Amino acid sequence: MGRILIVDDNPKNIQLLGNVLTENNFEVEYVLNGEDALDMLESESFDLILMDIMMPGMDGFETCQKIKQSKAKDIPLIFLTAMNENESISKGFEVGGVDYLSKPFNTPELLARITTHIALKQSKDELQDLNQSLERKVEKRTEELVVVNDKLSRANKDLSELDQSKNEFLSIINHEIRTPLNGIIGFVNVIKATIKDEVILEMINQLDESCKRLEAFSFQALDISNLSSRGQKALNLVKADINNLINQVVDSQAEKLNAKNIELDYKVENKELNVDMKYFTLCISIILANAIQHSSPNSKIILSGSTSDHLYSLSIKDEGNGFPDLLLQKGIKAFISTHIDGNPGLELYLSKLIAENHQGHLNIRNDNGAVVEIQLPLN
Repeated sequence: MGRILIVDDNPKNIQLLGNVLTENNFEVEYVLNGEDALDMLESESFDLILMDIMMPGMDGFETCQKIKQSKAKDIPLIFLTAMNENESISKGFEVGGVDYLSKPFNTPELLARITTHIALKQSKDELQDLNQSLERKVEKRTEELVVVNDKLSRANKDLSELDQSKNEFLSIINHEIRTPLNGIIGFVNVIKATIKDEVILEMINQLDESCKRLEAFSFQALDISNLSSRGQKALNLVKADINNLINQVVDSQAEKLNAKNIELDYKVENKELNVDMKYFTLCISIILANAIQHSSPNSKIILSGSTSDHLYSLSIKDEGNGFPDLLLQKGIKAFISTHIDGNPGLELYLSKLIAENHQGHLNIRNDNGAVVEIQLPLN
């Protein structure tokens, strides 16, 4: 039930209390004065203290004050008094007592108050133990998180350095490719002007086409490196009329459209947006050129633009075979096939980077052909 210390200079009171408490399964210890109580509390633990107020030498109030300054301060203390003066009762609460019992004792009341305060003390102890356990777990978890966070910080630093190295490597490779490539393209143009043999000329044309594809790939790799490493800092945003910008792109692709007799259904709402003229023009050019490349002759491409929910949406839809399932499932990444022919490339990935660095999105889907949608914030 609990362990109780009785502090009283009257042996009869001790005997009476001891008998009642022992019969009700309490473990009882006793001392005759306040000094002995303090000494015992230095080495032993109790669930409750019953303290007489009127004792020779150190009275109950002074003893209680000293207990509340010791390591036994959390043990509840009930005063035993034969006095009914309110002043004494009030002082008992002021020095740290939790309750009082008047002599002669009413046994049911005595047991009820003792049981209540012991239960409260035990609940408090359990709560304190639980809090300490939780604190230890939190401390341990915090230490683990510090270690994990340190590892993540080092990993992020390594990744950042690796990404920087990758971008620097791409820039170097791009430069090393383009320098000799420019010389090759120049000589190819000179040779084309002098060759009359149609077979050799066809071979030279194929060489010229390969060089141009390699040059385009080099420019795309450089743009991807620039946008990946610098982000929005790579953009020079200006207010641009989207209609004018798209008209320029359509004009640049007119020869390809006419060669396949592709009808362009053009429905673009006029709007001014903050864009980087170079990169955003490139983004639309890539998507439109891709749509033309994968459209059948005499088909249609729908180019539409509209505003809704603070967004401007520009959509380009062709009537080709659409995007492969792998691309739709895994999303747009570098060197994943951009269309049904399975040719890997960087074009669509570059377009995605351009849209995202404009605080926008690039979405793809199939709808009786391929659909690419660019969404940009109006502000």
